[in-house]
Amino acid sequence: MQDLLDRAFFLNLPSAVAEVISRRGELEGAEVVVVETELIDALEHYSMRRYEDTEAIAKRYLENADFRSSSCIAYSATLLARCYATRGQSQKGLQLLELPEVSKQFVEPLASSTLYWLTAHFLRVEKKFIEAKDTLQRAYDQIVLSSVPKNAFRIISDMANVHLAQGDEAMAITLYEKAISEFEIDPDFADALIRARCNLASAYQRISRDEDALRVYDEILVQITGERDWSTFIVVKLNRAIALRALKRMEESLHEYSAVRLLSNNRGDYEFEIRALIGLANHCSLMKQINDARSYAADAEHIATERGVKSLLIESRRSIASIEHLDGNVAVATKILSECFDQYVEWGNFSEAINVAKDLVDFYSEAEEYKKAMEIALESARIQRTIYEGEIERSVEIASVRERFAKEKEAVRARDEERTKVLHAVMPAHIANRLTAGERQIVDTLPAVTILFADVVGFTELVSSMTGEALLELLSQLFAGMDLAASRFGCERIKTIGDSYMAICGASESLDDHIERIVRMALAVVNGEVPLPIHPSQLRIGINTGPVIAGVMDGQRVSYDVWGDTVNVAARMEEHSRPGSINCTEAVAKRIMNMPEFRLIQREPLNIHGKGLMTTYWIESTR
Repeated sequence: MQDLLDRAFFLNLPSAVAEVISRRGELEGAEVVVVETELIDALEHYSMRRYEDTEAIAKRYLENADFRSSSCIAYSATLLARCYATRGQSQKGLQLLELPEVSKQFVEPLASSTLYWLTAHFLRVEKKFIEAKDTLQRAYDQIVLSSVPKNAFRIISDMANVHLAQGDEAMAITLYEKAISEFEIDPDFADALIRARCNLASAYQRISRDEDALRVYDEILVQITGERDWSTFIVVKLNRAIALRALKRMEESLHEYSAVRLLSNNRGDYEFEIRALIGLANHCSLMKQINDARSYAADAEHIATERGVKSLLIESRRSIASIEHLDGNVAVATKILSECFDQYVEWGNFSEAINVAKDLVDFYSEAEEYKKAMEIALESARIQRTIYEGEIERSVEIASVRERFAKEKEAVRARDEERTKVLHAVMPAHIANRLTAGERQIVDTLPAVTILFADVVGFTELVSSMTGEALLELLSQLFAGMDLAASRFGCERIKTIGDSYMAICGASESLDDHIERIVRMALAVVNGEVPLPIHPSQLRIGINTGPVIAGVMDGQRVSYDVWGDTVNVAARMEEHSRPGSINCTEAVAKRIMNMPEFRLIQREPLNIHGKGLMTTYWIESTR
């Protein structure tokens, strides 16, 4: 179940998401609460693209994180981060994932890989490319150790995205091709494969491998439809139009741009309608169809203004400047392009500012305004230096971040180690491990275990004159000796109450000889084979075997305990025992009666409260 939840929440794999939603009733009725229903609601909202509902639940869940398991905190943080990614809120995403109380919950390799993977996405959007690549490498290192190593191909694809954003098309293409070659056929990853192939084709276009790009786009269009895969479908159609234009297949390009415009208009996707109009304007410019080009560019500018899409408004105005320049209106073109340059600089979009500056210098030179051409050239050079200096500063910052991260990670590791030590000191190892892994409430039905109770006869009189320190020392030594005997034979302490000691065998792992083991433990104690602060004759022991319920109840004070009739009868065996002796039920005796190392002495039937008359036995060693 845990693996299914991890694949649904961390990787958002369609089949896992569908199965978790379909098994909501089963998860609600489970004895052990693995994931709360509220989180499954959030997962379903996200799968249906109801991001506001998803975000509201995830935020509410994280506000009460003190009462949640580590895995569920990680699940809710992942959903919230994906909502931020969908909305382009990269700074919010980074702030969320960098919170120590959030990041420390991503423990296992799959969870850790997801944390790095999402963080890298936000870093790429923020153009922190060096950090993004470093973080993606961490994500890759973790995913190959996880239960879903095939997700590595998506991480490699994202590495390629970073290189492509940096302008390193050759490396991007190499990584895209590597990712695609390592893809294992799996319907859950089909969409990711299509996106990787789409990005590969886009990279081909940037180095003028338009034939290769067109081939990939055509292959993709065979696999997807506009109805089901709109976001990918419309991107492929638009990029296909661009590739056809680059190959001088003008009629086909015009047809494809027109199709994108019509489809986007019908769908209400104004962003791609604007892009199609800009493409049509540029297409008509190449064909020297000035009036048509001007009309398309004006329509793009109008929709971008009306919809408030600033980035596409600038693109449409750049297209208008190009048309005006083509029509001989150099002054008008220069004025528009100068405004575009200033706007890009103001936004901090330096790469586009440099691209515009190249055309602007040419326009000013053509108009013989050489002073202005020189000013723009110098400003462009200054921006380029700023970019380089920023990269250097960022490299220094990254080193500092890595150092801080290492220190924080070491502090978290030390705290976790201390917590683990405490848990292992007070609970069986297998229960401590499950609590450390994030389980909050543990309930196990154990069909066959053996229970031992021991206490000190005359304890009240023994300690009546002791100081508190002396009493504590006595009990510490007593229980340490009992623990030594328990560990020697594969048994475990459950708890102590006053001078009473309770142990179990067969809980952490299924053992055929759990009865013999706990009997040997008891004999080691009464025969003086372990160091005790009192004489063994002062201890009385009772043993029973059978089924129990064992678990940990959630709360401020976590404790492990076992319940059931088997436990109650074992306690009665201890109450009816005598100093220095071991009293057991008939169920225990039947198991060991033919073993030469044990001697059984049947007692007169005892009237056990709640059970009536019971046959019990003394156990002695034959050695």
